[in-house]
Amino acid sequence: MIVQVKDDNLAEKCDELLTKLIEDERKYNNKINEFFIVVDYFKNVINDDNNILLCYKIDENVVGYIFFKYINNIDGVGYLIDGLFVEEAYRNKGIAKSLISEGLKRIDSIKKDFIEIKVMANNKIAMKLYESFGFEIFSIKLRKKEIK
Repeated sequence: MIVQVKDDNLAEKCDELLTKLIEDERKYNNKINEFFIVVDYFKNVINDDNNILLCYKIDENVVGYIFFKYINNIDGVGYLIDGLFVEEAYRNKGIAKSLISEGLKRIDSIKKDFIEIKVMANNKIAMKLYESFGFEIFSIKLRKKEIK
């Protein structure tokens, strides 16, 4: 079941999943601190009605989340999908697709100029998932690693 997070308890569970997402991203960026723990991030953003934090619950367990962060900048008004994570034991069951679909439905009637997601170039699974929802490559950021 997908629910919008509006209370601190569910927000805390999503913080725990965000910590796991950051740990998972170390596969693509070894500069990420392996001891980084997210605390009170979502508790602080759910009070802004423009932001949308959804979680996927099975029984009373939160097994996934997606966060649509409202943006108003030089590019216009839009949303950044600022995190999507599903517990490993629950992957490949359509949960991520359900979370994306529900989030897109909830912002469908809102006037916006864009919806974007930043994905690590080597994360082919995420790229394929977002492309299946019509996302296209918009910009490419290149980085030269300094070798000493």
